[in-house]
Amino acid sequence: MLLNTAGSAPFADITNYYGHNVSVIDTATNNITTNVTGLNYPFEIAFSPDGTKGYVVNLGNNTVSVINTTTNKVTATVDVGINPEGVAVTPDGKKVYVTNAYNTMSL
Repeated sequence: MLLNTAGSAPFADITNYYGHNVSVIDTATNNITTNVTGLNYPFEIAFSPDGTKGYVVNLGNNTVSVINTTTNKVTATVDVGINPEGVAVTPDGKKVYVTNAYNTMSL
């Protein structure tokens, strides 16, 4: 779980591996505001420094999905290595690093 501060209130975005989605929770009310769909066994999420994009690693199809945190829609999907498991965004937001199984990394 990571917090995303896009919009007027902070939100917690939770990956639901078997649900194939990400739940967006308003931390002021503790209610799910929406579920981002179109994911394939989402495992982990990281956010751009400005909170406008979420990067979700999908174990099911070896991709990273980019989520617009204002619309809560997937805007792009990028192929990465086999079994992506971790994701990190550089402090300037220009690069996204993905760790894959078998000691490999995607950039």
